[in-house]
Amino acid sequence: LRANGTRELRRAMGRSGDSQPYWSSSLMVDELVMSQVSAVRIASRRVTAEHLTALRDSVERASHIPAAVPWDRKAAAHAEFFNVLADVVGDDLVTPVLNNGAKVDHDLMAAAGRQAEGMIAGSRNRFLQCLEAGDTDAAALEMEKHLCVLHYMWQLADWGAHRASA
Repeated sequence: LRANGTRELRRAMGRSGDSQPYWSSSLMVDELVMSQVSAVRIASRRVTAEHLTALRDSVERASHIPAAVPWDRKAAAHAEFFNVLADVVGDDLVTPVLNNGAKVDHDLMAAAGRQAEGMIAGSRNRFLQCLEAGDTDAAALEMEKHLCVLHYMWQLADWGAHRASA
């Protein structure tokens, strides 16, 4: 599954074969993560009780999808969280960044594999707890950690796939 997820990630990023996704360099990863973190911080400042409910519902829907469902579909449900955040913002500049975040998050989750699910659910719940406490900086930091861990897991899956094919 991990090697398959890596191929899906490369295909989604418009690459194939042994070429690296556009975020393969550390600098690009930093820029991509920081753009998402900035957008999440902006969205977090605009969250209302209604938005919190929508975010909680998104987490619950993704968490209750049966294990028999293919991981790619479950990862897409988890990534919808970014789309809900994008709806919160309603900003012509920030919304597209968050919508792209949903794609990046999905691709990283698909590549990391089902074993990332517990980490994903825990991260989403910590994010919501930060929002409930009114701590937007802590929420943004939680999202940064989430994306960085998923990227690391993607790198491990990619490394394993290259080792297996060698």
